[in-house]
Amino acid sequence: MDRHDLIPTTHRGERKFLLDVLADRIGDFTFDPIAFREITPSKLWPLVFVRLQPHAPRIPKELLATFGAAYRQSLMKELRRRAELRRIDNALTAANVRYLVLKGPVLAETAYPDRASRTMTDLDLLLSEDDYERAKSALENAGYSIPARFHGAPMAAGDTPPMIHSDPGGPSIELHTMLDSLPEERRALESMWPSARRVGNMMTLERGEFFTHVVAHVSKHHRFEGE
Repeated sequence: MDRHDLIPTTHRGERKFLLDVLADRIGDFTFDPIAFREITPSKLWPLVFVRLQPHAPRIPKELLATFGAAYRQSLMKELRRRAELRRIDNALTAANVRYLVLKGPVLAETAYPDRASRTMTDLDLLLSEDDYERAKSALENAGYSIPARFHGAPMAAGDTPPMIHSDPGGPSIELHTMLDSLPEERRALESMWPSARRVGNMMTLERGEFFTHVVAHVSKHHRFEGE
């Protein structure tokens, strides 16, 4: 990052180092490890661990151990997430529900060193509004349900209450019938299916539409403040 004036003055050196780590272009290793841990969001610890691994001899062992523990925890969650995606695919395919995987899992597959380095807590799926009730029923038969606190709760257009599996520790599923990057028209949503692409074992949006959706979502819901 060339505009150092945009970086907060507090622990500026550590923040600059974090940006270099995330960009995988580490140069200067002069930083305060305690301050670096404090300014690094915990959601980024698994990714930071992977980026720092090739430079392990130059990183304090205690710091690397902290990030490594976060990575191993994320890896276990990723293994569970893969199993859940298979379970979900089997359930929805059997119910003849077409769907696309959005955001996290696709980003983990395409933009990260490995899938465990990208933390996430839910799985976002896009489907047709006409298929929602069938999808919900299929997922309920697979062990998912909507928590009682969401019963009757108002939801934004195109969003539905999350579904949680009865086995603890798994991700929640969020079913969407609309994209932030598209007008509220069924015709616009239908145009996404012919151009869908495969990433790993997942079907997702065409590359340009995927990028547009992620940018629109982060802008609308997170104000670009997430990790």
